[in-house]
Amino acid sequence: MLHPQAVFKIDQFTVPAPSRTEFLQRVSQTLEVLRAQRGFVQDFLLEHQTENPASSTIITIVEWENPEVMPAARAAVQAFHQNIGLDATTLYDRLGIKADLKNYQQVL
Repeated sequence: MLHPQAVFKIDQFTVPAPSRTEFLQRVSQTLEVLRAQRGFVQDFLLEHQTENPASSTIITIVEWENPEVMPAARAAVQAFHQNIGLDATTLYDRLGIKADLKNYQQVL
């Protein structure tokens, strides 16, 4: 059931094939943290193999009850990343990943 004020965090990544395993491991860890947060509804981890076998497109979709719960979830992820010594920008650069990170709300 869709919440009337639901917000969807939709992140799209272009991931080189050699980086896929490590990237998916990091995404899975982050999703575990998000699932434990207040206001989390559901998530999806999707992959599309591009026409170029050297990379794929990976999309994460996380649904939140409302925009008010997102800052605490963001802070939890930042704390987790800091605890494990992970800087997302550095990771993306090292693995050659291109990221497009956005929030969406339902129109109708």
